[in-house]
Amino acid sequence: MATANFFKKCDDCGKKYLNEECYNYHKKGSNCRQTKICEKCGVIWSIKNYKREEQKQHVCGQKWCQICRQYHSIDRGCFIRPLEPKKSVPYRLVTFDFEATQNEKINNVNEERRLHKVNFIAATVTCTKCMEDGKIWRSPLNQNVISCSICGNNRSVTFSHQPFNQTKVDKQTITQNPLKDFIQWILFELNPQYSTMAFSHNGGRYDMVMVFREIYLKGVVPSMIRRGNKLYELKIPRNNKCNEVIFRDSYNLCPVALGKLIGAFGLQVTEKQFFPHLANIPENYGRTLQQLPLKSDYLYGGMPPQKQNEFDKWYEEEKNHQFCLDEALAEYCTNDVQILTEALIAFRKKFMEISKKKNTQPGSSQEGIDILRDAMTIASACMKHFRLNHLQPQHLAIVPEKGYENCDNQSELALKYLQWYEETRGVQIQSAHSEGGEHVVAGRYKIDGYIKEEDRAIEVNGCAWHACQKCFGNDLYKILPNGKTMAKTIEDDENRLAIIRRNIKNVDIIWECEIRQMLRRSKNMRKSFANYHNKGPINIRDCYFGGRTGPLQMYFDADAEQHKIGYLDFNSLYPSTIATTAFPVGHPKIHVVPLAEQKVNWNS
Repeated sequence: MATANFFKKCDDCGKKYLNEECYNYHKKGSNCRQTKICEKCGVIWSIKNYKREEQKQHVCGQKWCQICRQYHSIDRGCFIRPLEPKKSVPYRLVTFDFEATQNEKINNVNEERRLHKVNFIAATVTCTKCMEDGKIWRSPLNQNVISCSICGNNRSVTFSHQPFNQTKVDKQTITQNPLKDFIQWILFELNPQYSTMAFSHNGGRYDMVMVFREIYLKGVVPSMIRRGNKLYELKIPRNNKCNEVIFRDSYNLCPVALGKLIGAFGLQVTEKQFFPHLANIPENYGRTLQQLPLKSDYLYGGMPPQKQNEFDKWYEEEKNHQFCLDEALAEYCTNDVQILTEALIAFRKKFMEISKKKNTQPGSSQEGIDILRDAMTIASACMKHFRLNHLQPQHLAIVPEKGYENCDNQSELALKYLQWYEETRGVQIQSAHSEGGEHVVAGRYKIDGYIKEEDRAIEVNGCAWHACQKCFGNDLYKILPNGKTMAKTIEDDENRLAIIRRNIKNVDIIWECEIRQMLRRSKNMRKSFANYHNKGPINIRDCYFGGRTGPLQMYFDADAEQHKIGYLDFNSLYPSTIATTAFPVGHPKIHVVPLAEQKVNWNS
């Protein structure tokens, strides 16, 4: 609260105080030693931040940019930053796969709509330390003399309705709700000191959807990255309730079928098997069939022709073999998890070798990009590799949201008033739509209108945003639409105007309500406002409406008359252009052609 007849400026930090108690408090504390105020532009800047690097001394008009991570003026434009190497942090990798029954119909209305209930889960646990030695992470933990504090007590675990004997795992959990027990294990029973990266192949459309439901039922709400019904990431932050777990879809890193990962990475594992998903029903628990289930149980009709040929050959050779669902579930599911684990670890190792930053200092521990931790998709991984190893500073410019042409925000009322002022006074006013944009004072404050010949500033104040006392009264504690009180808004305006007046000889203030009164009295002014032509730039985002389609008929029943529907599409050259074409670096120099010179002959 201001004290009458008290005003003191601190000689050390330059701040001004209207209360003796506040002044004394700031001298006793660290505020005076940590920050200073610039007398030219009024910015309070941190001494500590600038002391770290000498080149970061305060310059009027420069601000800390969260995009570039450096100080620069708003006129310079932003750039995509080269990526700095990340310090390696140990984490736990969990690969898992779900198998589910689908014999229960939903509402018994449509046979094709079936409820998927998880009845078998296989998971493998490893970590960044165990990955360094293939013999360690491929063997059960209880066979190692030294246990792993990151992985826990078990390398491979399963959660199932039925026990099994032929497939070896470290731990079997027999439960009536495998999904519930799996979530309990991965969230609450692993070492909370380390984060868990959990991957399932194509899980964004299947496994992760069921994971999200179970997590939510436990009262844990994860952050989510998705597109429609496809989940890219579920992130459960570490807290006093559970560990930090990040679920991701490995298909976004390796966009091929799980079985093809074996050939892609040259894996020495058992080929992906065929499994009768429709025979996965409780009636087959504990039973041994004398031959394999029907072809239809393997979803034969949904296989592509090449896979059908492979299946036919396999089925003819194996159809007379006995089939035990309990053992087949364990063998099939653990094999899927083994393929995924081997592929992810091989991919991680290869990508770290490729992306390791060149020309690093001797003895540097930089290991390249960990694609499992640092990237959610293969596209983001490639971009990180480019930024780490190839991108030069201030090369790739970020196009401003509103384009390169004059993009200063200014109310239409202010622009109309300034145009009317120009017409009636015969002067030229620099405004938001002038070449170079608004006139800037002290590197910080933009002037609505500036007349260079008269050294005159014209400020058009919106009543709601600048605390017009005619419109909003004298209650200094009233909250305005800008979220500030009348008193705070008036104080900020006075400080801003004080700096403007130190730099500009004449400063005129016109209020929104005064302009509206003038409009009511002047017919010529109303006519000028009505004829106003917006000289501002186009909104770039207005062009992002997708391609156009031209159907010759909105609806046609092709089956009734055995006709085919034709579809023509234009293939975009955008990807090939990016891959083969040179790009300009930096921001372009903008040449704005005055409206009067923009003559276009539409007849030629």
